[in-house]
Amino acid sequence: MLQSYVTIALRNVHRNKGYSFINLFGLAVSLAACLILGLYVAQSLSYDRFHADADRIVRVVQYDPDVEGHATMPPGLAGAIEENFPEVETVTENRGFAGPEQVLTRGDTYFEVDRVITVDEHFFDVFSFPLIRGDVEAALATPNQLILTVATARRIFGDADPIGQTLRLNGTVDYTVTALAADPPPNTHLPFNMIQSPSERDRQLRTDEVKWNFFQSRIYVKLKPGVDRAAFAEKLNAFQAEHRTAEQGQPAALSLQPLTHIYLHSKLNGEYALTSDVRYLYIFGAAGLLILLIACVNYVNLATARGMQRAKEIGVRKVIGARRAQLVHQFLGESILLVLLALPIALVLATLALPVMNELTGQALSLRTANRPIVWLGAFGLILMVGSGAGAYPAFALSAFHPLRVLKGGGPAGRGRHWLRRGLIVFQFAASIALIAGALVVYAQLDYLQTKRLGFDTAQVVTFHAPNWKWERFDAFKASLRSEPSITGVASGPPLGINWRTATLRPPVTADSDERWDLDLLTVGYDYVETAGLELLAGRSFSREFPSDPEEAVLITASAVERLGFDDDGLGEMVDLFEEMTVVGVVEDFHNVSLKEPLKPTAILLDPTQTGHVLVRLATGRTEAGLAALERAWTALVPERPFVFEFLDEQIQAQYLAEERLSRVFGLFAGLAVALASLGLFGLAAFAAQQRTKEIGIRKVLGANVVGLVALLSKDFLRLVAIAFVLGAPLAYFAMQRWLDDFAYRIQIGPGLFLLLGTLALGVAAAAVSYQSIRAALAEPVESLRYE
Repeated sequence: MLQSYVTIALRNVHRNKGYSFINLFGLAVSLAACLILGLYVAQSLSYDRFHADADRIVRVVQYDPDVEGHATMPPGLAGAIEENFPEVETVTENRGFAGPEQVLTRGDTYFEVDRVITVDEHFFDVFSFPLIRGDVEAALATPNQLILTVATARRIFGDADPIGQTLRLNGTVDYTVTALAADPPPNTHLPFNMIQSPSERDRQLRTDEVKWNFFQSRIYVKLKPGVDRAAFAEKLNAFQAEHRTAEQGQPAALSLQPLTHIYLHSKLNGEYALTSDVRYLYIFGAAGLLILLIACVNYVNLATARGMQRAKEIGVRKVIGARRAQLVHQFLGESILLVLLALPIALVLATLALPVMNELTGQALSLRTANRPIVWLGAFGLILMVGSGAGAYPAFALSAFHPLRVLKGGGPAGRGRHWLRRGLIVFQFAASIALIAGALVVYAQLDYLQTKRLGFDTAQVVTFHAPNWKWERFDAFKASLRSEPSITGVASGPPLGINWRTATLRPPVTADSDERWDLDLLTVGYDYVETAGLELLAGRSFSREFPSDPEEAVLITASAVERLGFDDDGLGEMVDLFEEMTVVGVVEDFHNVSLKEPLKPTAILLDPTQTGHVLVRLATGRTEAGLAALERAWTALVPERPFVFEFLDEQIQAQYLAEERLSRVFGLFAGLAVALASLGLFGLAAFAAQQRTKEIGIRKVLGANVVGLVALLSKDFLRLVAIAFVLGAPLAYFAMQRWLDDFAYRIQIGPGLFLLLGTLALGVAAAAVSYQSIRAALAEPVESLRYE
């Protein structure tokens, strides 16, 4: 019996090649999409779960509804937690960011290394990053020690032994390689290529009193087994309330963030590397499910539409004794067999698509990670679910045909199946329209984020890192570039727009307001305002004509004037920034954080020896000449380091990498959904044209023209797509409004977007059905009337 079912199923596939292709292709593409999205979701959910005690590791963060949240904590807090809380097993803190590159020198060879963190000697007691060589206790015990990953060591030393070797960091300080660490897995929020031991100053800060108004290091705590996190958080906040002085402002809430939640649930300042958003998993999962449902709907529609072709087969089987249950099993088996035939095609498609998906998402997805029994068990369950789900209605509907009616040529009864097919077409295109709308909104918001004016001029600005320079060298560097026509400005100071700040203060609450807020501090050199393109609203910029500026002068933004409660423009007012400073100028507000957040009130201080970062503005149209002049000046004054630079506008756009990836993936899967829905519509249009062959012939004989026939055959389908638009567009609108709520600065979804969306949906549907309609309308009426 089973062999008979399989033989009949394969004959049906062979006999109806066009419909079988639509079903096979749709199921294969949808299964491949689900497989890839499943790998992505599984990878995202696995972040940091490989650590031995991941369930007991938490990060101390600051989050309060009234103020900005911080992943970085005050200096001294790690030592205070270690000393005062017996619930704690181990505390470690780290500093650094994944982006800024450091330069290692070995002999005359330079090596750029990113993802460099500074950690204390407890780092490997908290995290399960394995050391390949070296002593865990001694590797970070003293300053000027380095731990390299295997990949970094191989790049620098080749096959030579790196342990005990000396490397110069940034052309200034010699470090000794004391250990070799395994390359971190891709599913960690702390990817590193090199680890530095803390300096003597860092070690001193750990034991000093807590400096509550500063944010410096990320603190991780491994709790003892059985410790209640909520109770521990309450004790932390009680400790802060007891030890924080009135001059340091009101306490902000300290929270415990589980290690395994950081990658998907953290939206804090001071993250080491870019994090994701758990809602993106919901979005991708919903997209994969919709694509799979659209493919299943194609199967249901085509199977029920073609039911008449199998009606006589069903009637004969019933007459000779076949029970309905046997027919149901046969049709379910056929759909499961079709899914099984689609599976190897899906695996091939997924293999081919994974490199593209990895480039879009920045992940390292691989089918090798799926080669586990539980994954194959899940795949088998998916095959049964899809095969049964797609085949259930056709199986029960077709097996219900009355044998006498179909053998007499009356055909199966039931007008309800026509309404079902129409409803499923509406569902397909409503889902496709919602996905397209989402992709368009994400793309438009991303374009808005990348083009909105930020309050300073990002064009033609080059930034680079220059740690530990002496002022005399930087002054000479600026002087050597002063006569270059391709360079219009040089200044030291942090790059704007990428959430880089010297420090953040929380001013004490005022008598007339208990509102808490953050004031960002930027420390810059001379000519910074002009080079960065900030707009001066009142007063003056820093100037060498005023020798007291480094000790006494401050520039503040317009929003800081308002927040500090100053009358008029605030010029001449005093601001307490560790010491009393006089406001000498007010600049227009600028966005030093991403546009997901409101702009921050900012105070700008002058330090002529501040040379951690350098900004250089190149003349318009002279980019190559300006970069060449910069490299010559750099090489002349800093021969021990290569010239490594970035364009500021590219750094700013990199903040929206997650949104850019969402836009690409969303667009890709929205396109797949539309393609599958259109393919199903194409198949139904072909079947409809086939069923109305005689009608078309008669109409042509009676004088109907091609245009009228195409309209006749197409209008029903286009009407269904229009209904799908009416249903899908509002759903997309409300869903995307929720997504846009995360941005302080956002686009407005207007009618123009939905006009474009409706036109696109109707155009795609018209293209899908017009071929079959035109082909039927152009057929010779004699052939049509002879059709049986």
